[in-house]
Amino acid sequence: MKLAPRFLADRFAPTRATTPIQKITVVTVCLNVRDSIRLTLDSVAHQHFPLMEHVIIDGGSTDGTCEIVREYEPAWFVSEKDEGVYDAMDKGRKAATGDIVIFLNAGDTFYDADVCSEVAAFFDEARADIVFGNLMPVYLDEGGTHDHGAFVAGELLDLGYLVNRGQLYDESIHHQATFYRRWVLEQCSYACEKPEATGEYNLLLNAVMKHGARVKHLALPVSRFVLGGISTRNFDQEWARYVEARDSLRALYFPGGARPEVRDATEFFQARRARPAESRLARRIRTKETLKQSVAFKGYDRLMLSLSERTVNRLMERLDPRLSADALSTRSAQAELSRQIAKSRADAKASRKALARRIEALEAKMVEMGRAHGRDLASLSARVGTPEDRQHQLEQTVNPPLERLQHGLARVAALVNVSEAFADHGYRVSSQWDEDGLIQYLISRAPISDHRFVEIGVGDYSESNTRFLLQKDNWSGLIVDSSSESMNRVRNSPIYWRHSLTAVASFVTAENVNDLLTGHGMTGEIGLLSIDIDGVDYWIWKAISVIQPRIVVCEYNGLFGPTAAVTVPYDAAFDRAEKHYSWLYAGASLAALASLGRAKGYTLVGTSTGGNNAFFVRDDILAASRIQPMAVPFTRPRFRESRNPDGSLSYLDIDEGARLIGHLEVWDTDEGEMVTVAEALGHY
Repeated sequence: MKLAPRFLADRFAPTRATTPIQKITVVTVCLNVRDSIRLTLDSVAHQHFPLMEHVIIDGGSTDGTCEIVREYEPAWFVSEKDEGVYDAMDKGRKAATGDIVIFLNAGDTFYDADVCSEVAAFFDEARADIVFGNLMPVYLDEGGTHDHGAFVAGELLDLGYLVNRGQLYDESIHHQATFYRRWVLEQCSYACEKPEATGEYNLLLNAVMKHGARVKHLALPVSRFVLGGISTRNFDQEWARYVEARDSLRALYFPGGARPEVRDATEFFQARRARPAESRLARRIRTKETLKQSVAFKGYDRLMLSLSERTVNRLMERLDPRLSADALSTRSAQAELSRQIAKSRADAKASRKALARRIEALEAKMVEMGRAHGRDLASLSARVGTPEDRQHQLEQTVNPPLERLQHGLARVAALVNVSEAFADHGYRVSSQWDEDGLIQYLISRAPISDHRFVEIGVGDYSESNTRFLLQKDNWSGLIVDSSSESMNRVRNSPIYWRHSLTAVASFVTAENVNDLLTGHGMTGEIGLLSIDIDGVDYWIWKAISVIQPRIVVCEYNGLFGPTAAVTVPYDAAFDRAEKHYSWLYAGASLAALASLGRAKGYTLVGTSTGGNNAFFVRDDILAASRIQPMAVPFTRPRFRESRNPDGSLSYLDIDEGARLIGHLEVWDTDEGEMVTVAEALGHY
């Protein structure tokens, strides 16, 4: 008997759905979305699932979207004119290489960092080909609007009411909450022979009705769906388009107009089994981390480090110390050095790939041995300890060789870059933007006799202005942060016993800062002071009197513009999240800090490319240095960290942010009076 295509596919669907999920692809199609694309890129980057692939299909943006995307180095990125959103989505499905795939548009995000791990485990558990979860509709802007009654901003939309294929006769499933196995996308297309029906509804019906795809609902929120886009902007127009597509699809997939046969009234429902102590995915992760502590892994780790060091040494040998600065700056020398640096990076990348392949082979061998001896991998890897212990061990193994390579390349960069201009020397290793390179420039061209630093406001010290000085140049110092948890994390990390570092948990005020410094041995001449507390930075620097740093790095608020000399009024308990929901009302302008610096005997020499940190050198040190300050020191901020009232990011640029807080008062340091932000900036 000849089986109908649907039942033939049903017969073989279970086999297709048993492949474990090892890689997940997220496809984002976009066009001129610079204000929202970063939200989606960050959401994908922060997923806890070990192997994520992000495919970006851009329609030829001209507003800066492409530049933002390139910062994240996605697995696949193309920017070219297309024939519309579904043509772009078809490009994305063809580029995807993950075991399962989801489409998230610009601005849409995963509900939390564990979504992909949960979905991958659910695919394995339910033996599903298509999994859909629930949606959280949201606005990007406080005053957002939409025209679609099914969505209410901030209220979770439970799609669990879709329980069988019969309901697909009337409605589709929202693609922002739907994952597909790759075979579905390889065999089914968004394009339809009836153009008005092209879209995800066609792909879904083709997969289920023609190819027998097994669909299951995961009763968890999967994504945050941005309201106000094409599908929710004009309900009447969207409904008319949907009805036309639905009627065309009924003619294609439901011959005679009859609803499909429903053999299981709850076929999309999947009762969640009680989770074992560890899922298959968790066991794989634990096994890999166990292997990273093995002798074999450490041998390969040393090999990678050795290769990196040999490459750097070859570079150093090529820099004949007898070469003059003029000779070194010639085009041929620069070109040769650039080629050598590129090769060192390629060597390091190749060694990492070889290492990854070896880890996979060792893991497979371990699995085989475990099965042969009847041993459970979970018990085998339990010796590794808690997740925190495993993370600590992983950092112990991976970070040192990477840090050494960074330090070697930084030394090479200093030799290659013969420019004397401050602005030409920025690069990032541990800092937020390019502060590491700028500080290296300053200490190499100014007489610094005391190699001590103080940094106030460091978080957990993973991103800071002084960590590179500590590790590369062996400086010693004091770091202070208000978070006890962050300071405990620093004290429990290898950096604390490997270097001369003191970490203190304290809320710093103008009243206690000098006692705090004195109490921890910081008095007199020091090399560098860094202040970044997102609040009363101006007043803290003004109050400091017990140390005389040669270099000062202080955060400024670029929203206040290049000329207004203003700061937030002093409040010992200042918290920018409480002062205004946007988090924008904090800090001081660059002009105010420059004025304070002059009063304390410092000259502003420049700012970071991020438009957030200002660099000052003490006048006596500057006079004895080869430092060339920036002609125009103000840098407009690149970042957009403004918040909505609910705490979500709103992505306002600095002009929009200034208007939002224009009514709030700041202290004019030149005039000695309170003025509003709008009055200070003078253009509202």
